[in-house]
Amino acid sequence: MIAESDHHADLLKKLIIASTSRHFNSIPYVNPNSYLNYLEQALSMSSDYRGVQRKPIGWFKENNNGEKYMNVLKERSMKVKIRLFIIDDSEVERMKQELTDEDTMTWYTKVSSDISSYWTSRSSFTEYAHRDPPEDFALYDLQLLIKYNESLQTLSFALCEAESEELTAFRVLEEQIRTGSQSPFILIPGSQPVAQQPLVPPHTAAKDAVPLVGPRST
Repeated sequence: MIAESDHHADLLKKLIIASTSRHFNSIPYVNPNSYLNYLEQALSMSSDYRGVQRKPIGWFKENNNGEKYMNVLKERSMKVKIRLFIIDDSEVERMKQELTDEDTMTWYTKVSSDISSYWTSRSSFTEYAHRDPPEDFALYDLQLLIKYNESLQTLSFALCEAESEELTAFRVLEEQIRTGSQSPFILIPGSQPVAQQPLVPPHTAAKDAVPLVGPRST
């Protein structure tokens, strides 16, 4: 299945080579800057980007390759660019402070003006999705999935399936847009709202769609 992605064949080969000494689709001891470097390579061959970021905005500034990656993403012409920040409850106050900090938001708007950026808390996401949020990941062309666990410093990669849990975050946003709800995702100031997009990967389009989600009944 992994070998079926024509668009990302070269990067997949690099990822596979890097992982052969351990698990086939997992690479240990990957620091945040190396993770960002892999994402930058994926951008060069993609026309659709969707990412989930589990750390506040300032994380990109704290890592050496963060701003470089953001600038590469900005310069890359793509059909879709969506970033969802899903912030642990313990860091929600930090996220709110950054959203009201003029310097932080001027910087973020400069490097992400063409990205539809939203944010929510972990608890709010869980209420709507009925599951915990995924780890940090970037999804390219609705096919190549690169995930990162910063605490374990482990990168994993795969082809995205229609049933992949990572798509849940975008299905929640899609349902929110469809219903006109204001929750759980909040549009980050300076970002453009996203147009509703289909979320079933092209190589699994014939499979049954995963049911849409919503808040728990009380």
